[in-house]
Amino acid sequence: MWGDEKRAKIDLIIGSNQDEIRYFVPSEGGEEGFADTLRWIAKRDRALLNDQEKAMYDEFMATMAGESELKKLEQYCNDINFRAGNTDMAIRHAAAGGNTYMYFVRKPVTTPYIGVMHAAELPYLFDNPSADPMGSGEIVSTEDCEFRHVVKEMWTNFARTGNPSTDKYEWKKFSGEDRQTMVFDDTIGMQKDIFGRREDLMMSWAKRLGNGSSKRVC
Repeated sequence: MWGDEKRAKIDLIIGSNQDEIRYFVPSEGGEEGFADTLRWIAKRDRALLNDQEKAMYDEFMATMAGESELKKLEQYCNDINFRAGNTDMAIRHAAAGGNTYMYFVRKPVTTPYIGVMHAAELPYLFDNPSADPMGSGEIVSTEDCEFRHVVKEMWTNFARTGNPSTDKYEWKKFSGEDRQTMVFDDTIGMQKDIFGRREDLMMSWAKRLGNGSSKRVC
């Protein structure tokens, strides 16, 4: 289990993308079907929570008061299936003494409806202009040479030395106290605790209801 002494010897780089769950828009038949599925998931999940967790769920949604219903549902599914588990793993790994590095990708792709979906960082990392899952072309621009270079250098440094920092960018270690995260956007840099209270709210039920707990889409 992550957090034990044996696994603490493994260097860990872990993170998520801003719009992970939009990867499933095509498989749900487009935006309308996708939105219906997210509504079903959120309704189902809330029904499975105890009273304390229901209050935390409502507080989670309230942290996004200015967002549309769909954006709230997307972020709920992003968090429960990707971010909450990743953060929990990183906290335990760091607490056990492991070298832990967290990232978050906000870098837009060239196909607006996708957002920064699951695996959107891979074309930058592997110099492979991945295709839009709806078949409308490539999702990253061939003009992002500097961004691609930075991402590749960081991951290569991590594989070689266990530290992804470069001469230009210091990638600080993650801990449960300050949650230092390398944010990849049009600008690149470290940020602390980027989701604040929201990230902690669903920790008690993410393991139970998150990715892998059922055969649902997310």
